[in-house]
Amino acid sequence: MKPIDLMHHKFGSGCGVNKCGTCCNIRGYIYGNHSVRKCLAYGGLHSSKADWAKKWTACGLYGKKITRQMVSDTEKSMFFHGLKQKEAEGPMEGQLILEALKDGKSI
Repeated sequence: MKPIDLMHHKFGSGCGVNKCGTCCNIRGYIYGNHSVRKCLAYGGLHSSKADWAKKWTACGLYGKKITRQMVSDTEKSMFFHGLKQKEAEGPMEGQLILEALKDGKSI
């Protein structure tokens, strides 16, 4: 999986025509002898796992000026390790349940 997959998951795909390389949120940096691109919305300035490709299809944030990281490190970790948040299907084993009110009275 690529970082753009998480951006598409979280913010949707752009119209399919726009590319990350023309987005206002892409910045180029030079490290030693090579240059890399980073997405301001994704973050990860000091991680090679956050390097960006200009050819990727842009996410739903395309063209919207972002001033801070929009994806937390926890979200990145959960997404890339395949951990999905489960919908609560009722109380977990051993979980205490608050009594519901029925007709204005405690049951």
